[in-house]
Amino acid sequence: MMKGTTKEIHKKIEKLPLEKRVEAEDFIEFLLSRERQVRQEKTQKKKRRSSLKGLWEGSDIDEDLFTDARKSVFTYEKHKS
Repeated sequence: MMKGTTKEIHKKIEKLPLEKRVEAEDFIEFLLSRERQVRQEKTQKKKRRSSLKGLWEGSDIDEDLFTDARKSVFTYEKHKS
């Protein structure tokens, strides 16, 4: 890991020849874009639907049909009779 404050690192980059500076800036942009992508993936994983019932929101479905389907799919759950 690089030592120094952001200002010190910026000064070091400014001292580089133009060609190297462009390469350094491209590399930094790559690292930042990868960080944003990882953060976005974590956010998307957290937005999982907690109920299958939400898939049918707004539809007119008989509750008994939903309960029967749930019993057949989730046999390990205890269901109200």
